[in-house]
Amino acid sequence: MKRIFIFFMAVLFTGIVGAASIDYQIIKDKVFVESDFGNVRNFEFRLPYDAETVESNSEFEVMDFENYKIFKVNSSRNLTFSYITEALIEETRNKNFFILKNYFNKPLNVTLYLPEAEIEDESGRSNGRNS
Repeated sequence: MKRIFIFFMAVLFTGIVGAASIDYQIIKDKVFVESDFGNVRNFEFRLPYDAETVESNSEFEVMDFENYKIFKVNSSRNLTFSYITEALIEETRNKNFFILKNYFNKPLNVTLYLPEAEIEDESGRSNGRNS
């Protein structure tokens, strides 16, 4: 597997108790995203244009737009949802970048899971074990 570098496009706030949480698990050239937003009303969340296999523990609607989708829930207790996307991985000739934009505009606890045997150093460089 190519080296993976992490590049955050937006400032993400972490460590706040009660904040929403999102887990990103990189699996080959796709990302499996799991989200937990707790109790919500009139909730909307921007998804990548290619989000597929969208699932939730609540009744929801997905609205398609040209460059993105909106995940919408009227009301939910303990809202969780998940989806799969390729849009968060940008491939170049010998490197992959994980690109995350925070459109939610609220604090988020974010966890990123790299593929097995990938270890990043302090600069964000992968050890290349899967190269």
